[in-house]
Amino acid sequence: MKRNKKFLYWFFTLIFWFAIILVFALFDTSNLWNSWGAQEDGTFNYPGVGYLSLLLFKIVLYFFVPSIVTTLIWVFDERGDFLKRFLKTLNKWFLVVFVVKLLSDSFFELDRIFGLSLFRSINDIQTLTGIIITWFFTSVASNDEIESVTANSPYFLLRKEITERVLELVESTNFIDIATITSKDHNKDEFKNGLYFLYNESNEVVYVGKVGNGPTTSLYHRLIGHGSGAHKNAYWWKEVYKCKFYRFVGLDDKEILQIERLSIFGKSQPKYNDEPIRDEDMCKLKNKVN
Repeated sequence: MKRNKKFLYWFFTLIFWFAIILVFALFDTSNLWNSWGAQEDGTFNYPGVGYLSLLLFKIVLYFFVPSIVTTLIWVFDERGDFLKRFLKTLNKWFLVVFVVKLLSDSFFELDRIFGLSLFRSINDIQTLTGIIITWFFTSVASNDEIESVTANSPYFLLRKEITERVLELVESTNFIDIATITSKDHNKDEFKNGLYFLYNESNEVVYVGKVGNGPTTSLYHRLIGHGSGAHKNAYWWKEVYKCKFYRFVGLDDKEILQIERLSIFGKSQPKYNDEPIRDEDMCKLKNKVN
């Protein structure tokens, strides 16, 4: 499979272009390209095969050099994505063609002095468009590559693994109806030292919280029995219908706090873990930060 893949790269980036150039060499392409439009006898011919051959020639001119360079680099170093490398090389080639075109035609007037026609078939606007388009896709590819490298780093892979495991454990428990939570049933050790998820009527997690291991803390205290600090006093409590709780035996307070942060991240920042900021406060912050 790898050998076939290499052959395809060689074919489409080298052999294919050489074959096209050979075909052009066998025909009088100048006559083909001038076979449409107003003729010397006053007639008008619409674009046909000659027009298509001109387009093909321009494609060869644009892609031939970048194809060779990219393929040779890839042969010596197969790491990385071939298409991304090609886009970067193509972008640089468009820039080279554009500069040569400007210097030869507009700046040094070499065409007039020496009677040369360097890149005569390429309009400046075409080359400039090519620079812009390839630069855009190259930037996108570079950003994707950075994100991919970051996402696959050992730290982020480990964080993802731990987060997924924590979410799996909490979500594997049964739902607890908020109306059934009491001091008698939910103030025991099995409802300490763990995480809880609060759900709305649509089964969306609206809050991720932790419970410590102290004598005055438990799932019951965090939700109902902790005086003014209990969730039942929050303006959003009316949206909460049920919850899930998982006790993490063997984890200390610091570690419970850490997996709480991972769970908040894993649940894409539930809306009530981050207290909404009013518009007027946003304006004040903007002014102060600036």
